Amino acid sequence: MEIKCALKNLLLVVVMLLTACKDESEISATIVGKWNGREADFKVNPSGVIPAFPIHKDEFPIQLDFRNDGSLVLTDNKGVSKTGSYVQSGNQLTITIDYSFEMIDLSGTYEIRELTTADLEVEIEKQGSYTHPDSGQQFDGKVTANLFFGKSTN
Repeated sequence: MEIKCALKNLLLVVVMLLTACKDESEISATIVGKWNGREADFKVNPSGVIPAFPIHKDEFPIQLDFRNDGSLVLTDNKGVSKTGSYVQSGNQLTITIDYSFEMIDLSGTYEIRELTTADLEVEIEKQGSYTHPDSGQQFDGKVTANLFFGKSTN
């Protein structure tokens, strides 16, 4: 009887460990280094009558160079280079830089969705005023951006 009870308790512990809240185990690498933008997904949710819509960019032509001293250098495909800063605390990444891509200013606090030796995915949600990319109509609303990067080999 005691063995049966012990096995039930062990099973319960295993189930609890498997279903526990997500920890930061996906952060298995350092963010320091150069990361090349691969793609970007935006979910746009305007206030009012404009329906929500997604925007997918197959290209995200930005390189981010996270340095040991907390500085960040962004270079785009047009040769524009901007310097800013970053702070990483667990799965939160706060970037301060004067640069916008598509519908969002890249400054802000991101949730790191994945950080490995090869891949970086971050997500940010912003409220603000935006311009519809097709109609040019101005609107207020929320944009959620998922940005995908690959680690540079040079």
